[in-house]
Amino acid sequence: MKKIFLLISALVLTTVSASAAPSTCQNGTYADYLLLTEGCTVGDLLFSGFGFLPGGTAPLITANQVGVGVITDLGMEGFAFNPGINLSNVGSPTTFLSRDAALSFTVTALVGMLTDLHLFSNGVTSGSGAVNVTETYCFN
Repeated sequence: MKKIFLLISALVLTTVSASAAPSTCQNGTYADYLLLTEGCTVGDLLFSGFGFLPGGTAPLITANQVGVGVITDLGMEGFAFNPGINLSNVGSPTTFLSRDAALSFTVTALVGMLTDLHLFSNGVTSGSGAVNVTETYCFN
């Protein structure tokens, strides 16, 4: 009986340890990433601590509306985000509308160290619209 208990305990510990490891990052929505308790990896990078904060004066965007594509190109590993933020002032041209989403996460180099980062934007506007992208980082 003692041997059976030890065997079952070893199997449970192995299963718990295996499930706690980060998974490989997958295409999906930002809502999927908010559920990752251990983060996920792209190449030798660990992405974790995902956060989401919507804002603005128009109906708030949700994490389910933000598409996430995984970039696996060597040296450019990371994500392509598509928040699909569309605004229209038709009917009330004097009303200022805005939609915003702050996406946050931590990146850890599993091998070596981080030496640079990149942020690209392809926002499009018409009339008096504007697109702004801000990146905040800290190399520890």
